[in-house]
Amino acid sequence: MKRLFKILICTILTTALLLPMAVYGAEASAGNTKDPASASEDFQAQNEKEEKKDIMILYTSDIHCGVDNGFGYAGLEQIRKREQEKGYDVILVDNGDNIQGDALGLLTKGEALLDLMNRMGYSIAIPGNHEFDYGIDNFLSLAERAEFEYISCNFQYKGENVFDPYVIREIGGRKTRRGKRFPALPAEPACSASDGAGSPWREK
Repeated sequence: MKRLFKILICTILTTALLLPMAVYGAEASAGNTKDPASASEDFQAQNEKEEKKDIMILYTSDIHCGVDNGFGYAGLEQIRKREQEKGYDVILVDNGDNIQGDALGLLTKGEALLDLMNRMGYSIAIPGNHEFDYGIDNFLSLAERAEFEYISCNFQYKGENVFDPYVIREIGGRKTRRGKRFPALPAEPACSASDGAGSPWREK
């Protein structure tokens, strides 16, 4: 009698443990009506959605060698890192008149500023009129050394366009376009590197 009672108790306990698992398996089987191809497409779409990030464009304009004015390049780098930590894809763009305006540019004919832009990781730059203050050949030499792209839709030299009018970049699964018209270039630069009498600057 005791043996039968023990068998009955074991049977009841086993049934109680296995019944929820059987019910869960039946529900899961009933809910999984998608074929493997559809499930794979859903998984891929979800991954693409998670991989795409918002794009933030940080741009500088009219730096005129003032790399430490205001928050300067050091502050710009902090802002970029902060926004990247928030999940943004950040690109840097310069809007011209960067390499002229102080001794740092004058003594190096813009090379020091270009090196800083390379180190900062700029993606795109647009030439301003002061990029030509040390001569057009000097600027074109700097542009060849740049690790970023200069763009302009109306800057011509010897009858030919020098730079592409725009660029298209795919960043974080999204395409972004950036184009710029070069400003009107005056017949002479606003300042010359030397007036021939030893003075570093001369207003035109």
